[in-house]
Amino acid sequence: LCDALLILADGSLVVHRAVLAKRSDFFKREFSNDVKQLNIRDISTRTMDIILDHAYTLEPVVHINNVRFLLPLACRFELSDLVKECCNTLAQDLRVSNCLGILITASEFSCDDLVEETTQFVHKHFKAVSTQSNELFNVEPAILKSLMSSDHLNAADERLVFDAICRWVSHAPDVRMKHVSELLSCVRMSLLKPEFLSCIINYENNEDDQCEQKVLQVLMHHMADNLQDPQLSMTGVHRVPHELLLAVGGWSGRSPTSYIEVFDSRAEEWLPEADVGYQMGPVAYHGCIALGSDVYVVGGFNGSLFFNDARCFSLINRSWKSVAPMNIARCYISLAALNGCLYALGGFDGHTRHNSCERFTPELNQWDFIAPMLRIRSDAGASSLDGKLYVTGGFDGQNCLDTAEAYDPMVDQWTFVTPMLTPRSGLGVIALDDKLYAVGGFDGHRRLDNAEAFDPLAQKWTQTSAMTTGRSNFGIERVDDGFLVAGGYNGTTTIHAVEMYSPAEDLWTENESMQLNRSALSVCRVEGVSIASRFLARHSGAEEER
Repeated sequence: LCDALLILADGSLVVHRAVLAKRSDFFKREFSNDVKQLNIRDISTRTMDIILDHAYTLEPVVHINNVRFLLPLACRFELSDLVKECCNTLAQDLRVSNCLGILITASEFSCDDLVEETTQFVHKHFKAVSTQSNELFNVEPAILKSLMSSDHLNAADERLVFDAICRWVSHAPDVRMKHVSELLSCVRMSLLKPEFLSCIINYENNEDDQCEQKVLQVLMHHMADNLQDPQLSMTGVHRVPHELLLAVGGWSGRSPTSYIEVFDSRAEEWLPEADVGYQMGPVAYHGCIALGSDVYVVGGFNGSLFFNDARCFSLINRSWKSVAPMNIARCYISLAALNGCLYALGGFDGHTRHNSCERFTPELNQWDFIAPMLRIRSDAGASSLDGKLYVTGGFDGQNCLDTAEAYDPMVDQWTFVTPMLTPRSGLGVIALDDKLYAVGGFDGHRRLDNAEAFDPLAQKWTQTSAMTTGRSNFGIERVDDGFLVAGGYNGTTTIHAVEMYSPAEDLWTENESMQLNRSALSVCRVEGVSIASRFLARHSGAEEER
Protein backbone atom coordinates (compact mmCIF):
# COMPACT_ATOMS: atom_id res chain seq x y z
CA LEU A 1 0.00 0.00 0.00
CA CYS A 2 1.07 3.58 -0.66
CA ASP A 3 2.34 5.14 2.55
CA ALA A 4 3.63 8.60 1.59
CA LEU A 5 2.56 11.71 -0.27
CA LEU A 6 4.61 13.94 -2.59
CA ILE A 7 3.30 17.52 -2.67
CA LEU A 8 4.16 18.92 -6.12
CA ALA A 9 3.73 22.19 -8.06
CA ASP A 10 0.35 21.30 -9.50
CA GLY A 11 -0.93 18.49 -7.31
CA SER A 12 0.24 15.47 -5.36
CA LEU A 13 1.17 11.82 -5.87
CA VAL A 14 1.01 8.89 -3.48
CA VAL A 15 4.10 6.66 -3.35
CA HIS A 16 5.69 3.72 -1.56
CA ARG A 17 8.49 4.91 0.71
CA ALA A 18 10.28 1.56 0.59
CA VAL A 19 10.47 1.56 -3.21
CA LEU A 20 11.81 5.10 -3.46
CA ALA A 21 14.23 4.61 -0.57
CA LYS A 22 15.64 1.55 -2.33
CA ARG A 23 16.23 3.46 -5.59
CA SER A 24 17.38 6.79 -4.16
CA ASP A 25 19.57 7.94 -1.27
CA PHE A 26 17.75 11.28 -1.45
CA PHE A 27 14.37 9.69 -0.69
CA LYS A 28 15.96 7.35 1.83
CA ARG A 29 17.13 10.36 3.83
CA GLU A 30 13.91 12.35 3.39
CA PHE A 31 11.68 9.47 4.47
CA SER A 32 13.65 8.73 7.63
CA ASN A 33 12.05 9.31 11.02
CA ASP A 34 8.67 8.13 9.72
CA VAL A 35 8.17 11.17 7.45
CA LYS A 36 5.08 10.55 5.29
CA GLN A 37 4.74 13.79 3.36
CA LEU A 38 7.38 15.50 1.24
CA ASN A 39 7.13 18.94 -0.36
CA ILE A 40 8.74 19.22 -3.83
CA ARG A 41 6.82 22.21 -5.14
CA ASP A 42 9.15 23.07 -8.06
CA ILE A 43 8.36 19.79 -9.89
CA SER A 44 5.16 19.12 -11.84
CA THR A 45 3.15 15.91 -11.45
CA ARG A 46 3.84 15.07 -15.10
CA THR A 47 7.60 15.27 -14.58
CA MET A 48 7.47 13.34 -11.32
CA ASP A 49 5.40 10.64 -13.06
CA ILE A 50 8.30 10.03 -15.45
CA ILE A 51 10.76 9.80 -12.57
CA LEU A 52 8.48 7.46 -10.61
CA ASP A 53 7.88 5.24 -13.65
CA HIS A 54 11.60 4.64 -13.85
CA ALA A 55 11.99 4.17 -10.10
CA TYR A 56 9.22 1.59 -9.94
CA THR A 57 9.88 -0.34 -13.17
CA LEU A 58 13.46 0.49 -14.23
CA GLU A 59 12.03 0.61 -17.74
CA PRO A 60 13.65 3.08 -20.16
CA VAL A 61 12.07 6.53 -19.96
CA VAL A 62 14.87 8.65 -21.41
CA HIS A 63 15.10 9.80 -25.02
CA ILE A 64 17.09 12.48 -26.77
CA ASN A 65 14.31 15.07 -26.39
CA ASN A 66 14.03 14.82 -22.59
CA VAL A 67 17.52 13.78 -21.49
CA ARG A 68 18.85 17.31 -20.85
CA PHE A 69 15.76 17.92 -18.72
CA LEU A 70 15.89 14.63 -16.80
CA LEU A 71 19.61 14.43 -16.00
CA PRO A 72 19.61 17.35 -13.50
CA LEU A 73 16.57 15.83 -11.75
CA ALA A 74 18.11 12.35 -11.70
CA CYS A 75 21.21 13.81 -10.06
CA ARG A 76 19.18 15.92 -7.65
CA PHE A 77 17.14 12.93 -6.47
CA GLU A 78 20.22 10.64 -6.56
CA LEU A 79 18.58 8.11 -8.86
CA SER A 80 21.72 6.31 -10.00
CA ASP A 81 19.95 4.07 -12.53
CA LEU A 82 18.26 7.06 -14.14
CA VAL A 83 21.53 9.00 -14.19
CA LYS A 84 23.16 6.06 -15.96
CA GLU A 85 20.37 5.91 -18.54
CA CYS A 86 20.67 9.65 -19.19
CA CYS A 87 24.43 9.38 -19.61
CA ASN A 88 24.09 6.44 -22.00
CA THR A 89 21.57 8.38 -24.08
CA LEU A 90 23.90 11.38 -24.33
CA ALA A 91 26.91 9.19 -25.13
CA GLN A 92 25.04 7.55 -28.00
CA ASP A 93 24.22 10.98 -29.42
CA LEU A 94 27.78 12.36 -29.39
CA ARG A 95 28.43 14.47 -32.47
CA VAL A 96 30.89 17.19 -33.48
CA SER A 97 28.11 19.77 -33.09
CA ASN A 98 27.04 18.80 -29.55
CA CYS A 99 29.97 17.10 -27.82
CA LEU A 100 31.26 20.19 -26.01
CA GLY A 101 27.79 20.92 -24.63
CA ILE A 102 27.54 17.35 -23.39
CA LEU A 103 30.99 17.67 -21.81
CA ILE A 104 29.92 20.85 -20.01
CA THR A 105 26.75 19.13 -18.74
CA ALA A 106 28.60 15.98 -17.68
CA SER A 107 31.19 18.04 -15.81
CA GLU A 108 28.51 20.11 -14.08
CA PHE A 109 26.79 17.02 -12.69
CA SER A 110 29.99 15.03 -12.01
CA CYS A 111 29.09 12.24 -14.44
CA ASP A 112 32.65 10.95 -14.54
CA ASP A 113 32.19 8.14 -17.06
CA LEU A 114 30.39 10.47 -19.47
CA VAL A 115 33.08 13.11 -18.97
CA GLU A 116 35.72 10.53 -19.90
CA GLU A 117 33.87 9.25 -22.96
CA THR A 118 33.05 12.75 -24.19
CA THR A 119 36.61 13.94 -23.61
CA GLN A 120 37.89 11.06 -25.73
CA PHE A 121 35.43 12.02 -28.48
CA VAL A 122 36.55 15.67 -28.41
CA HIS A 123 40.21 14.64 -28.46
CA LYS A 124 39.67 12.35 -31.44
CA HIS A 125 37.64 14.87 -33.46
CA PHE A 126 39.43 18.00 -32.27
CA LYS A 127 40.00 19.51 -35.71
CA ALA A 128 36.31 19.38 -36.62
CA VAL A 129 35.13 20.37 -33.13
CA SER A 130 37.46 23.36 -32.85
CA THR A 131 36.62 24.72 -36.30
CA GLN A 132 32.93 23.86 -36.68
CA SER A 133 31.25 23.71 -33.27
CA ASN A 134 29.70 26.90 -31.92
CA GLU A 135 29.62 25.25 -28.49
CA LEU A 136 33.34 26.09 -28.27
CA PHE A 137 32.29 29.61 -27.27
CA ASN A 138 30.52 28.27 -24.15
CA VAL A 139 33.43 26.26 -22.74
CA GLU A 140 35.00 27.47 -19.51
CA PRO A 141 38.75 28.19 -19.74
CA ALA A 142 39.60 25.40 -17.26
CA ILE A 143 37.86 22.78 -19.41
CA LEU A 144 39.42 24.18 -22.58
CA LYS A 145 42.89 24.06 -21.05
CA SER A 146 42.35 20.51 -19.81
CA LEU A 147 41.32 19.41 -23.31
CA MET A 148 44.14 21.11 -25.18
CA SER A 149 46.96 20.26 -22.79
CA SER A 150 46.35 16.53 -23.12
CA ASP A 151 48.89 14.26 -24.83
CA HIS A 152 45.85 12.55 -26.37
CA LEU A 153 44.63 15.60 -28.27
CA ASN A 154 44.43 14.63 -31.94
CA ALA A 155 46.27 17.63 -33.36
CA ALA A 156 48.43 16.84 -36.36
CA ASP A 157 49.46 20.50 -36.40
CA GLU A 158 49.85 22.65 -33.27
CA ARG A 159 48.41 25.52 -35.29
CA LEU A 160 45.02 23.88 -34.64
CA VAL A 161 45.46 24.54 -30.92
CA PHE A 162 46.47 28.14 -31.50
CA ASP A 163 43.53 28.73 -33.86
CA ALA A 164 41.10 27.22 -31.35
CA ILE A 165 42.34 29.66 -28.71
CA CYS A 166 41.92 32.59 -31.11
CA ARG A 167 38.40 31.47 -32.02
CA TRP A 168 37.42 31.12 -28.36
CA VAL A 169 38.91 34.48 -27.39
CA SER A 170 37.33 36.30 -30.35
CA HIS A 171 33.84 35.53 -29.02
CA ALA A 172 34.38 37.85 -26.03
CA PRO A 173 37.88 39.37 -26.28
CA ASP A 174 37.46 41.96 -23.51
CA VAL A 175 36.66 39.22 -21.01
CA ARG A 176 38.81 36.40 -22.34
CA MET A 177 42.18 37.99 -23.19
CA LYS A 178 43.21 37.52 -19.55
CA HIS A 179 43.12 33.74 -20.08
CA VAL A 180 45.28 33.74 -23.22
CA SER A 181 48.65 33.31 -21.53
CA GLU A 182 47.44 30.28 -19.58
CA LEU A 183 45.80 28.70 -22.63
CA LEU A 184 48.84 29.26 -24.84
CA SER A 185 50.83 27.02 -22.52
CA CYS A 186 48.90 24.20 -24.23
CA VAL A 187 50.56 24.95 -27.57
CA ARG A 188 53.61 22.73 -28.13
CA MET A 189 55.62 25.63 -29.45
CA SER A 190 58.70 23.87 -30.73
CA LEU A 191 56.41 21.70 -32.87
CA LEU A 192 54.85 24.65 -34.69
CA LYS A 193 55.55 24.50 -38.41
CA PRO A 194 58.09 26.94 -39.92
CA GLU A 195 55.51 28.72 -42.06
CA PHE A 196 53.49 29.57 -38.94
CA LEU A 197 56.58 30.77 -37.09
CA SER A 198 57.19 33.09 -40.03
CA CYS A 199 53.65 34.39 -39.56
CA ILE A 200 54.40 35.10 -35.89
CA ILE A 201 57.53 37.04 -36.74
CA ASN A 202 55.58 39.17 -39.21
CA TYR A 203 52.38 39.45 -37.16
CA GLU A 204 52.49 43.27 -37.17
CA ASN A 205 51.86 43.21 -40.91
CA ASN A 206 48.56 41.41 -40.40
CA GLU A 207 45.79 43.89 -39.72
CA ASP A 208 42.94 41.56 -40.66
CA ASP A 209 42.33 40.19 -37.20
CA GLN A 210 43.08 42.42 -34.23
CA CYS A 211 42.21 39.65 -31.77
CA GLU A 212 44.65 37.25 -33.41
CA GLN A 213 47.34 39.94 -33.31
CA LYS A 214 46.93 40.26 -29.55
CA VAL A 215 47.10 36.49 -29.08
CA LEU A 216 50.20 36.34 -31.27
CA GLN A 217 51.85 38.98 -29.09
CA VAL A 218 51.30 36.82 -26.01
CA LEU A 219 52.54 33.77 -27.91
CA MET A 220 55.78 35.59 -28.79
CA HIS A 221 56.37 36.29 -25.09
CA HIS A 222 55.75 32.62 -24.33
CA MET A 223 58.24 31.55 -26.97
CA ALA A 224 60.85 33.95 -25.65
CA ASP A 225 60.36 32.60 -22.12
CA ASN A 226 60.74 29.03 -23.35
CA LEU A 227 63.94 29.84 -25.18
CA GLN A 228 65.35 31.10 -21.89
CA ASP A 229 64.00 28.21 -19.81
CA PRO A 230 62.97 25.04 -21.74
CA GLN A 231 61.66 23.51 -18.51
CA LEU A 232 58.75 25.95 -18.35
CA SER A 233 56.51 23.75 -20.47
CA MET A 234 56.38 20.50 -22.43
CA THR A 235 56.72 22.40 -25.69
CA GLY A 236 58.66 19.65 -27.46
CA VAL A 237 56.73 16.57 -26.37
CA HIS A 238 54.84 15.01 -29.26
CA ARG A 239 51.20 14.16 -28.69
CA VAL A 240 50.09 10.55 -28.94
CA PRO A 241 48.80 9.68 -32.43
CA HIS A 242 45.28 8.32 -32.78
CA GLU A 243 46.50 5.84 -35.36
CA LEU A 244 49.60 3.78 -36.03
CA LEU A 245 50.82 2.50 -39.36
CA LEU A 246 52.54 -0.87 -39.47
CA ALA A 247 54.84 -1.63 -42.42
CA VAL A 248 54.92 -5.41 -42.53
CA GLY A 249 57.33 -7.72 -44.36
CA GLY A 250 58.23 -7.26 -48.01
CA TRP A 251 61.11 -8.02 -50.35
CA SER A 252 64.48 -6.58 -49.32
CA GLY A 253 67.81 -7.35 -50.93
CA ARG A 254 67.37 -10.75 -52.53
CA SER A 255 64.78 -12.29 -50.27
CA PRO A 256 61.59 -11.72 -48.28
CA THR A 257 61.92 -10.09 -44.88
CA SER A 258 60.07 -10.36 -41.58
CA TYR A 259 60.91 -6.77 -40.67
CA ILE A 260 58.13 -4.65 -39.16
CA GLU A 261 58.24 -0.91 -38.57
CA VAL A 262 55.68 1.30 -36.83
CA PHE A 263 55.06 4.85 -38.02
CA ASP A 264 54.31 7.50 -35.40
CA SER A 265 52.65 10.27 -37.40
CA ARG A 266 53.11 12.85 -34.64
CA ALA A 267 56.85 12.35 -34.21
CA GLU A 268 57.13 11.49 -37.92
CA GLU A 269 59.41 8.54 -37.25
CA TRP A 270 59.52 4.83 -38.02
CA LEU A 271 60.15 2.57 -35.03
CA PRO A 272 61.42 -1.01 -35.44
CA GLU A 273 59.44 -3.96 -34.07
CA ALA A 274 62.02 -6.66 -34.73
CA ASP A 275 60.71 -9.15 -32.17
CA VAL A 276 57.18 -9.01 -33.60
CA GLY A 277 58.45 -9.57 -37.13
CA TYR A 278 60.69 -12.44 -36.05
CA GLN A 279 57.68 -14.28 -34.64
CA MET A 280 55.82 -13.74 -37.93
CA GLY A 281 58.56 -14.97 -40.27
CA PRO A 282 59.57 -13.59 -43.70
CA VAL A 283 56.79 -12.85 -46.18
CA ALA A 284 56.30 -10.69 -49.29
CA TYR A 285 53.48 -9.95 -51.76
CA HIS A 286 50.96 -10.51 -48.96
CA GLY A 287 48.03 -8.54 -47.59
CA CYS A 288 47.84 -6.92 -44.17
CA ILE A 289 44.79 -5.30 -42.56
CA ALA A 290 43.82 -4.39 -38.99
CA LEU A 291 40.37 -5.14 -37.60
CA GLY A 292 40.19 -3.38 -34.25
CA SER A 293 43.30 -4.33 -32.28
CA ASP A 294 44.00 -7.43 -34.40
CA VAL A 295 46.37 -7.27 -37.36
CA TYR A 296 45.85 -9.95 -40.02
CA VAL A 297 48.61 -11.03 -42.42
CA VAL A 298 47.20 -13.06 -45.29
CA GLY A 299 48.79 -15.01 -48.14
CA GLY A 300 52.09 -14.06 -49.75
CA PHE A 301 55.38 -15.76 -50.56
CA ASN A 302 58.47 -16.57 -48.48
CA GLY A 303 60.89 -17.29 -51.32
CA SER A 304 59.89 -20.91 -51.77
CA LEU A 305 56.28 -21.35 -50.61
CA PHE A 306 53.10 -19.67 -51.80
CA PHE A 307 50.92 -19.17 -48.73
CA ASN A 308 47.25 -19.73 -48.10
CA ASP A 309 48.05 -19.00 -44.44
CA ALA A 310 46.38 -16.30 -42.39
CA ARG A 311 47.90 -15.10 -39.15
CA CYS A 312 46.66 -12.65 -36.55
CA PHE A 313 48.74 -10.41 -34.29
CA SER A 314 47.06 -9.00 -31.18
CA LEU A 315 48.27 -5.50 -30.41
CA ILE A 316 46.90 -5.89 -26.89
CA ASN A 317 48.68 -9.13 -26.03
CA ARG A 318 51.56 -8.66 -28.51
CA SER A 319 51.22 -12.25 -29.64
CA TRP A 320 50.62 -14.12 -32.90
CA LYS A 321 48.14 -16.88 -33.61
CA SER A 322 47.18 -18.79 -36.73
CA VAL A 323 43.62 -18.49 -37.97
CA ALA A 324 41.82 -20.52 -40.61
CA PRO A 325 43.76 -20.69 -43.90
CA MET A 326 42.30 -19.53 -47.20
CA ASN A 327 40.94 -22.11 -49.59
CA ILE A 328 43.59 -21.13 -52.16
CA ALA A 329 47.20 -19.98 -51.87
CA ARG A 330 47.42 -16.33 -52.93
CA CYS A 331 50.61 -14.42 -53.66
CA TYR A 332 50.29 -10.90 -55.19
CA ILE A 333 47.01 -10.83 -53.27
CA SER A 334 44.54 -7.94 -53.05
CA LEU A 335 43.16 -7.72 -49.50
CA ALA A 336 40.40 -5.40 -48.31
CA ALA A 337 38.06 -5.08 -45.32
CA LEU A 338 34.31 -4.45 -45.37
CA ASN A 339 31.74 -4.71 -42.58
CA GLY A 340 34.19 -6.40 -40.20
CA CYS A 341 35.22 -9.09 -42.70
CA LEU A 342 38.35 -9.61 -44.80
CA TYR A 343 38.15 -10.14 -48.55
CA ALA A 344 40.98 -11.90 -50.41
CA LEU A 345 40.80 -11.17 -54.13
CA GLY A 346 42.62 -12.86 -57.00
CA GLY A 347 46.36 -13.47 -56.76
CA PHE A 348 48.76 -16.20 -57.91
CA ASP A 349 49.17 -19.67 -56.37
CA GLY A 350 52.49 -20.52 -58.03
CA HIS A 351 50.83 -21.98 -61.11
CA THR A 352 47.69 -20.00 -61.91
CA ARG A 353 46.41 -16.45 -61.60
CA HIS A 354 42.91 -16.24 -60.17
CA ASN A 355 39.69 -14.32 -60.36
CA SER A 356 38.34 -16.23 -57.36
CA CYS A 357 37.58 -14.36 -54.13
CA GLU A 358 36.90 -15.40 -50.56
CA ARG A 359 35.64 -13.74 -47.40
CA PHE A 360 36.94 -14.29 -43.86
CA THR A 361 34.52 -13.88 -40.95
CA PRO A 362 36.55 -13.50 -37.72
CA GLU A 363 33.69 -14.58 -35.43
CA LEU A 364 33.41 -17.89 -37.31
CA ASN A 365 37.13 -18.21 -38.09
CA GLN A 366 36.06 -19.25 -41.57
CA TRP A 367 36.81 -18.42 -45.21
CA ASP A 368 33.95 -18.70 -47.72
CA PHE A 369 34.08 -18.23 -51.48
CA ILE A 370 32.13 -15.32 -52.89
CA ALA A 371 31.38 -14.53 -56.54
CA PRO A 372 34.54 -14.45 -58.68
CA MET A 373 35.75 -11.23 -60.24
CA LEU A 374 34.97 -10.60 -63.90
CA ARG A 375 38.68 -10.52 -64.76
CA ILE A 376 41.59 -12.68 -63.66
CA ARG A 377 44.04 -10.44 -61.84
CA SER A 378 47.02 -10.55 -59.52
CA ASP A 379 49.01 -7.49 -58.35
CA ALA A 380 45.78 -5.44 -58.23
CA GLY A 381 44.72 -2.85 -55.68
CA ALA A 382 41.56 -3.05 -53.58
CA SER A 383 39.68 -0.98 -51.02
CA SER A 384 36.16 -0.54 -49.65
CA LEU A 385 34.01 2.54 -50.15
CA ASP A 386 30.36 3.23 -49.30
CA GLY A 387 29.49 -0.41 -48.62
CA LYS A 388 31.17 -1.83 -51.71
CA LEU A 389 34.53 -3.37 -52.58
CA TYR A 390 36.53 -1.94 -55.44
CA VAL A 391 39.38 -3.71 -57.21
CA THR A 392 41.35 -2.10 -60.00
CA GLY A 393 44.35 -2.76 -62.20
CA GLY A 394 46.66 -5.72 -61.82
CA PHE A 395 48.17 -8.32 -64.15
CA ASP A 396 46.38 -11.16 -65.93
CA GLY A 397 49.50 -13.08 -66.95
CA GLN A 398 49.93 -11.18 -70.20
CA ASN A 399 48.86 -7.58 -69.75
CA CYS A 400 48.84 -4.84 -67.16
CA LEU A 401 45.19 -3.94 -66.62
CA ASP A 402 43.25 -0.69 -66.51
CA THR A 403 39.91 -2.33 -65.70
CA ALA A 404 38.08 -1.79 -62.42
CA GLU A 405 35.25 -3.68 -60.72
CA ALA A 406 32.87 -3.09 -57.83
CA TYR A 407 31.46 -5.81 -55.56
CA ASP A 408 28.11 -5.48 -53.81
CA PRO A 409 27.96 -7.90 -50.84
CA MET A 410 24.18 -7.54 -50.65
CA VAL A 411 23.74 -9.36 -53.97
CA ASP A 412 27.13 -11.12 -54.18
CA GLN A 413 27.86 -9.61 -57.57
CA TRP A 414 30.75 -7.89 -59.36
CA THR A 415 30.16 -5.21 -62.00
CA PHE A 416 32.61 -3.30 -64.17
CA VAL A 417 33.06 0.39 -63.46
CA THR A 418 34.85 2.98 -65.56
CA PRO A 419 38.40 1.81 -66.35
CA MET A 420 41.39 3.81 -65.13
CA LEU A 421 43.13 6.35 -67.32
CA THR A 422 46.33 4.26 -67.17
CA PRO A 423 47.00 0.50 -66.92
CA ARG A 424 48.61 -0.27 -63.56
CA SER A 425 50.03 -3.44 -62.03
CA GLY A 426 51.52 -3.41 -58.53
CA LEU A 427 49.60 -0.20 -57.80
CA GLY A 428 48.32 1.15 -54.51
CA VAL A 429 44.61 1.74 -53.99
CA ILE A 430 43.04 3.62 -51.09
CA ALA A 431 39.57 5.04 -50.34
CA LEU A 432 39.36 8.51 -48.85
CA ASP A 433 36.63 11.19 -48.72
CA ASP A 434 34.20 9.41 -51.06
CA LYS A 435 36.88 8.82 -53.67
CA LEU A 436 39.07 5.92 -54.67
CA TYR A 437 42.71 6.71 -55.38
CA ALA A 438 44.88 4.59 -57.67
CA VAL A 439 48.56 5.40 -57.24
CA GLY A 440 51.77 4.42 -59.02
CA GLY A 441 52.36 0.91 -60.30
CA PHE A 442 53.81 -0.51 -63.52
CA ASP A 443 52.20 0.03 -66.93
CA GLY A 444 54.30 -2.56 -68.80
CA HIS A 445 57.01 -0.04 -69.64
CA ARG A 446 57.92 1.99 -66.59
CA ARG A 447 57.26 2.54 -62.90
CA LEU A 448 54.63 5.23 -62.57
CA ASP A 449 54.73 8.34 -60.43
CA ASN A 450 51.24 9.50 -61.44
CA ALA A 451 47.94 8.92 -59.65
CA GLU A 452 44.22 9.23 -60.35
CA ALA A 453 41.03 9.52 -58.33
CA PHE A 454 37.71 7.79 -59.02
CA ASP A 455 34.35 9.34 -58.16
CA PRO A 456 31.79 6.48 -57.96
CA LEU A 457 28.83 8.84 -58.37
CA ALA A 458 30.20 10.46 -61.51
CA GLN A 459 31.81 7.21 -62.68
CA LYS A 460 34.87 9.22 -63.63
CA TRP A 461 38.63 9.01 -63.07
CA THR A 462 40.55 12.29 -62.70
CA GLN A 463 44.31 12.76 -62.82
CA THR A 464 45.87 14.04 -59.59
CA SER A 465 49.34 15.38 -58.91
CA ALA A 466 52.29 13.00 -59.28
CA MET A 467 54.57 11.52 -56.64
CA THR A 468 58.20 12.56 -56.44
CA THR A 469 59.30 8.96 -57.03
CA GLY A 470 57.78 6.48 -59.45
CA ARG A 471 57.23 3.12 -57.77
CA SER A 472 55.34 -0.17 -57.84
CA ASN A 473 54.63 -2.82 -55.18
CA PHE A 474 54.64 -0.37 -52.29
CA GLY A 475 52.59 0.08 -49.13
CA ILE A 476 49.74 2.58 -48.99
CA GLU A 477 47.49 3.64 -46.11
CA ARG A 478 45.42 6.53 -44.76
CA VAL A 479 46.94 8.85 -42.18
CA ASP A 480 45.24 11.96 -40.74
CA ASP A 481 43.48 13.76 -43.63
CA GLY A 482 45.49 12.12 -46.40
CA PHE A 483 47.41 8.98 -47.19
CA LEU A 484 50.98 7.75 -47.25
CA VAL A 485 52.99 5.57 -49.65
CA ALA A 486 56.03 3.70 -48.39
CA GLY A 487 58.81 1.75 -50.07
CA GLY A 488 58.36 -0.12 -53.32
CA TYR A 489 60.44 -0.77 -56.43
CA ASN A 490 61.54 2.14 -58.65
CA GLY A 491 62.61 0.07 -61.66
CA THR A 492 66.18 -0.30 -60.48
CA THR A 493 66.12 -1.12 -56.79
CA THR A 494 63.90 -1.44 -53.75
CA ILE A 495 63.47 1.86 -51.91
CA HIS A 496 62.59 3.11 -48.43
CA ALA A 497 61.27 6.53 -49.52
CA VAL A 498 57.96 7.72 -48.05
CA GLU A 499 55.60 10.37 -49.41
CA MET A 500 52.40 11.87 -48.01
CA TYR A 501 49.47 13.04 -50.11
CA SER A 502 47.00 15.76 -49.12
CA PRO A 503 43.76 15.60 -51.18
CA ALA A 504 42.75 19.06 -49.99
CA GLU A 505 45.89 20.56 -51.54
CA ASP A 506 46.45 17.92 -54.23
CA LEU A 507 50.02 17.91 -52.99
CA TRP A 508 52.68 15.25 -52.30
CA THR A 509 55.37 15.89 -49.68
CA GLU A 510 58.36 13.74 -48.86
CA ASN A 511 58.30 12.29 -45.37
CA GLU A 512 60.64 10.41 -43.05
CA SER A 513 61.91 7.30 -44.84
CA MET A 514 61.52 3.79 -43.48
CA GLN A 515 64.59 2.19 -41.97
CA LEU A 516 64.63 -0.66 -44.49
CA ASN A 517 64.57 -0.60 -48.29
CA ARG A 518 61.81 -2.94 -49.44
CA SER A 519 59.10 -3.61 -51.96
CA ALA A 520 56.14 -6.04 -51.87
CA LEU A 521 55.38 -4.90 -48.32
CA SER A 522 51.97 -4.17 -46.85
CA VAL A 523 51.10 -1.18 -44.68
CA CYS A 524 48.06 -1.28 -42.38
CA ARG A 525 46.42 1.28 -40.12
CA VAL A 526 45.57 0.63 -36.49
CA GLU A 527 43.17 3.08 -34.85
CA GLY A 528 42.93 3.97 -31.17
CA VAL A 529 44.89 6.32 -28.96
CA SER A 530 44.97 3.77 -26.12
CA ILE A 531 46.56 1.18 -28.42
CA ALA A 532 49.05 3.75 -29.66
CA SER A 533 49.92 4.72 -26.08
CA ARG A 534 50.69 1.13 -25.17
CA PHE A 535 52.46 0.32 -28.39
CA LEU A 536 54.84 3.27 -28.53
CA ALA A 537 57.76 2.69 -26.22
CA ARG A 538 58.30 6.39 -25.56
CA HIS A 539 54.86 6.60 -23.86
CA SER A 540 55.00 3.39 -21.85
CA GLY A 541 56.89 4.90 -18.92
CA ALA A 542 54.53 7.84 -18.60
CA GLU A 543 51.54 5.51 -18.83
CA GLU A 544 52.82 3.34 -15.98
CA GLU A 545 53.26 6.44 -13.80
CA ARG A 546 49.62 7.34 -14.40
